[in-house]
Amino acid sequence: MNLTEHNFTKKRRDPLLTLDTYTELQENLEDFYQDEDFHQIKNAVSEELDRRSGISWMLALNRYENAILCYSGGLSIKEVNALTELALKNLEKHKHDFPDQKFLFWEPDSFQFLLWCLSFVALTGKTEYLSTITRMYGTSPEVSGEACMAQLFRLFNVHGIPDNTEEALVFPDSYQHLYNAIKTGPLEPSKKEREESVKTYLRGWYKGMKDCYWHNRHKARFPTFFGYWALEAAMITLLFDLDDTGYNHLPYYPKDWVAEARKQGFDKLILKANLSPIQVAFPETMCPMTGEWQSNLSSEVLSLKEGEIMPGPLQDENETSYFWVLQEA
Repeated sequence: MNLTEHNFTKKRRDPLLTLDTYTELQENLEDFYQDEDFHQIKNAVSEELDRRSGISWMLALNRYENAILCYSGGLSIKEVNALTELALKNLEKHKHDFPDQKFLFWEPDSFQFLLWCLSFVALTGKTEYLSTITRMYGTSPEVSGEACMAQLFRLFNVHGIPDNTEEALVFPDSYQHLYNAIKTGPLEPSKKEREESVKTYLRGWYKGMKDCYWHNRHKARFPTFFGYWALEAAMITLLFDLDDTGYNHLPYYPKDWVAEARKQGFDKLILKANLSPIQVAFPETMCPMTGEWQSNLSSEVLSLKEGEIMPGPLQDENETSYFWVLQEA
C-alpha cells in the first residue's frame, strides 16, 4: 500500500521519522540484505575471514535496524514481532558461522546492542535465543565484572556472567537508573521504586545514549534514522510486571509493544521460574554441573562432569575471555 504523508503521520510511532526517510531507508536496508554479492562473499571461504565476518555482522545488524524502523513506522505488532524474530535468527546464524564474534560490554554500542537482544527476547517471548546471546557476551580477564549486565542476565536465569561486588557500572551516567530498577537482594527496591527508576531513566535516556552510533541520526543528511526506543525500559517493565501508567506517555517508551507482549503472555514466558537455567563457567574453575558445554568463541562442545576443571585457554589473541556455556543440564 502506498502511504501518503497524512496517513503515515497518523500511523507512525516515532514523531521524528518522516515518510521520505522511512521509505528510502526501508528500501536501502532491504536492497542490502537481498544483495546476492554480499551473501556470496560472506559464504566464500576464499575471501578474507575479517571481510566475511564483517559482512555477516552488517547483514545481522540490518535486520535489527529494519525491525525497529518498521515499529517506528507504524507496522502492526504482529508484523514487527515477525521481523524481530528474523533479526534474532540472523544473529544466531552470524554466531554459528563466525563463533569468535562477540560484544564487549565496555563498548557503548555493544552494551546497547546486548540490551536490544535481551529486549527482543522479552518483547517476543523467543527465549530460545538466550544461549546465543549469552555466548555473544564479551569480557576479558583484565576487566572486572559489570553489575548492570550481570544482573540482567541473572533475571533471564543466566548464571556466571562476571559481576562487580561494588555494584560498579561501566556507564553510570547512562544506566544508573536502569540498574536501580533491576536490583534484587536484601535491599531491593519496591515495585513503586522500580517504576520511579524507569520513569527517571526514560527522561534522561536520549541524552545518556550520546555515544551510540545512531544518536542524532534524525538530523542526518542521508536517510539512516530508524527511530529512538528505550527497548530496555519495556524489558524491565515486563520482567518485574511493573505498572507503566506513570511513564507510558513518555517519549522512547514502546507502550503498545509492551501491551501486546502482555496480551500474548510473553511476560510469563520470561519469568525466571519458567526459564531453563543457563550456566556459564570460566577456564581453570571447577565444572559446576555435568553436561554438554559449548565455547563462547568457537564451535567446540565438550562433555564435562561436575567437579572437573574447565579447560582453557583463558583468552584469545585479542584478550577476550574464553568461557563455556552449558547446553543441556
